[in-house]
Amino acid sequence: MSNNKKRSVNNVLSFYEAIQAGHKPEQYSYQYDEIPNGEYNVFLDFMVKARRLDAIELYCRVQQTGQKFRISYFKDKEQKFDIDYNQVAAISFGSLFSIQVEPNGRDKPTLHRITVLRNGTSTQTELEI
Repeated sequence: MSNNKKRSVNNVLSFYEAIQAGHKPEQYSYQYDEIPNGEYNVFLDFMVKARRLDAIELYCRVQQTGQKFRISYFKDKEQKFDIDYNQVAAISFGSLFSIQVEPNGRDKPTLHRITVLRNGTSTQTELEI
């Protein structure tokens, strides 16, 4: 009897796995005032499962400037939106995507939308969050 379930791709690393793979999380800012607001294109360098939150930490590089920062992709407490963990977890490192970042009620940068522009193929997928 074979198992015909399709396994979902998961590219999310633990912090230890990221370090072992040669990634340098310390080069990515997590200071709120250093994460630009608005809509812009970023490369996904790698992603890590957050330690204390039900979130994925996206380690990104702005296409136009090379600025590096980390932003969380998570389900908010008010349940206003849901994430599809499998879709985000399957994004390949090096992918190019457009993101929309806006301040939340506490003036912290919050990810509102991801549109994958290039994920190993030329497909374009929009993830509303």
